[in-house]
Amino acid sequence: FVGLDEYLKFLDEIKVDSIIVSDISVIKRVKELGLNLAMCLSTQASTLNSRSVNFWRKLGVTRVVLAREASREAIKRVKDTGIEVEAFNEVDLTITPKDLNMVEFLEEEINMGIDSFKIEGRMRSIYYVATVIWCYRKMIDKILSKILTENEKRYYLAILNRCANRESAPQFFDKLPGVEEQYFNTRDEVSNQDFLGLVVDYDKNNKIATIDTRNYFENGMEIEFFGPNTETFSMKLNKIYNESMELIEVSRHPKTLVKIPVLNDVEKNDMMRLKVIDKNDFL
Repeated sequence: FVGLDEYLKFLDEIKVDSIIVSDISVIKRVKELGLNLAMCLSTQASTLNSRSVNFWRKLGVTRVVLAREASREAIKRVKDTGIEVEAFNEVDLTITPKDLNMVEFLEEEINMGIDSFKIEGRMRSIYYVATVIWCYRKMIDKILSKILTENEKRYYLAILNRCANRESAPQFFDKLPGVEEQYFNTRDEVSNQDFLGLVVDYDKNNKIATIDTRNYFENGMEIEFFGPNTETFSMKLNKIYNESMELIEVSRHPKTLVKIPVLNDVEKNDMMRLKVIDKNDFL
């Protein structure tokens, strides 16, 4: 491969944590060059059993991303080999099975020793990726602290189902997909309109957030903010200003900047969404 050696050496020099590989020739080349790159086997290798894992381990692979069709028993056998395991937990397939959703089995997967959960972000919106990662991060932390309740699990699942535009199911983990886990006829995929905007600035003194608009919103709406360092909170939208600080009733044009009063502190890149799910309903 033209430029492969140079690229691998560059990655080694900047000390990336790991590279994801599926081509055996690339794996062999890493070893031939004597590089210290950790190698994670891509799901494109369709690895589903311990024999395949042991083959890749001998070539120098230290972590494997199992195929989406991996069952509970297959995962256990792979973990017994001692290799690090990464498993898909939220993914959109372009084939007939419904999307993968592992909320119901998340705690079991953690107890099985899964080292990492894979969330597919390719060709997805920033809102979808942020929402999915936020939900799983919250659930994982609560599971590890032994405080995740069934009602909270239902709450996070409701949010996940809301941000996706397709139905989801555990697929192959617990059993082979049946009638309820697959699509047989045409299906509706409605574009999600919950994502209202992205915080681009926050004036703490005046409690004013500048919002990069993504969908229609108006005065009187119930909205929510969430982010990596911001505890999710809701509020009623009662004032909207344009960039000239003139009052307006509606923000209807994507990628325009507006300003709104927000009493709780928010950070740049926090997200503003329509409040359609009330956590109190799940308590």
